[in-house]
Amino acid sequence: MNSYIRKTTNPRRSWSEERKAERSAHCIEAHANGTWYKKSKKVRGSLISGGMKEAKKDMVDINQSMRVIAEKVKTFFDVVENTFGIRPNSDEFISSAIKEKLAKVAEALTKN
Repeated sequence: MNSYIRKTTNPRRSWSEERKAERSAHCIEAHANGTWYKKSKKVRGSLISGGMKEAKKDMVDINQSMRVIAEKVKTFFDVVENTFGIRPNSDEFISSAIKEKLAKVAEALTKN
C-alpha cells in the first residue's frame, strides 16, 4: 500500500518534500490518537536495562533451583550408599535414566 514513488536516484536525496510532509502528517496523527511508538533513547535504554535485570533475576532463580535439585540428588545418593553400601556414579545414573526414557520413546514410536 505504499503509494510513494521516488523521484530521484540519488541515495543522499531519498526523502522528497512530499515524502517528508506525508511522514510528518502521519506522526502528528499518531501523536493525536495515542499510537505513537517512537521512544527516546533514555526510555529505550531503561526498557533494555529492565529486561536485562529481569533476565538476570530469572537466572538467579534457575541457579537456586539447580542447587536445590543437586542437594536432593546428593541426599538420595547418601541414602543409597547407607542402604546398599555403594555410592552411585552421577554420570552413570543420569546416562541410565536418559537411556530408559529414550527406550520408552522408541517403544511408543514403534507401537504407532
